[in-house]
Amino acid sequence: MKPVVVCGLGRFGMHVVEAFCRVGTPVTVISNEKTNQSQIEQAKKIGVPIITGDFQVASVRRKANITDAAAVILTTSSDVNNLEAALEIRGEYSHVPVVIRHSEPHLSSRFQADFGIAAALSPAELAAQSFVNAALEVPHATSSSKRKGSPVAVPLLSWRKDVAFIPLLLFVLYVCAIVVFHQSL
Repeated sequence: MKPVVVCGLGRFGMHVVEAFCRVGTPVTVISNEKTNQSQIEQAKKIGVPIITGDFQVASVRRKANITDAAAVILTTSSDVNNLEAALEIRGEYSHVPVVIRHSEPHLSSRFQADFGIAAALSPAELAAQSFVNAALEVPHATSSSKRKGSPVAVPLLSWRKDVAFIPLLLFVLYVCAIVVFHQSL
């Protein structure tokens, strides 16, 4: 099986690497010297080969043997670095699918159509739906008979009269102070 090359071993990159390992897909990582040492140790512990260097440099990418890769995944938080490297990789290895992390989901279709990038994904956008799904599937002690996945009834917040009273009291005192001040002039 051809390996996937993951560029960037931050928190998100590590999750991607672990996900590939769980499904039995071989992974090679390109990570620079600024990477947290615990991330590198964690990747090595699960048997992932690591190429140290900047993934934006062609000679570093060649060390990762991208020619024979199943895909290249660019996972850093820098949209610019991910896009620049994706365009270079597409130019050098047009047969290898490139997937990038990008924070602007509205540009994804343009990257795919105009530059041949296999996918441009926003972790925040993908995670948002997972949060919604998790919230809607939370079991409730009072509604154990509800079927899983049904909408959750969110109770309306009740307002505390004592909390509303304090600003009102301060406002009245302020107005009284102004009246007294004007009367004393």
